Amino acid sequence: MQHGVDGKVNIKTFPGACIDDMTHYVKPTILTKPKHILLHVGTNDLQRKSPDLMISAVQKFGESIQEGSEGIELTLSEVITRNDDAMLANKVNIYSEKLENLCNERNWGFIKHDNITKAHINNFGLHLNQRGTATLAGNFKRFIKSQS
Repeated sequence: MQHGVDGKVNIKTFPGACIDDMTHYVKPTILTKPKHILLHVGTNDLQRKSPDLMISAVQKFGESIQEGSEGIELTLSEVITRNDDAMLANKVNIYSEKLENLCNERNWGFIKHDNITKAHINNFGLHLNQRGTATLAGNFKRFIKSQS
């Protein structure tokens, strides 16, 4: 991801983390006083939380990031489509729409992933395949370049 992007980009991944976990994981990053934080959260919460509960948690999370550190720009990334469970796929769509609305209301950035389809998902229907990973990275890079 860092190739072809001007400036310093730090990437931190927390596989299996949910929104509540991220409130703790983001603290060391906030202490470094970054200009911008881009979050891709929510996928791991879909089975246990409704889209409304997820939005409430993300709103609280985003506000806590901005309260503790003046000037940090916040961007949220749309959750990727799923093909493992029709009910969860529907929750993704509802959550994504609500997430975009939240970002607009809070003046947070929002990254859409309309170009990621079922063809970008692995055979289990949940995780990205190699092509999907490259597409997701490209979406992030385009957003980062548009902010420079």
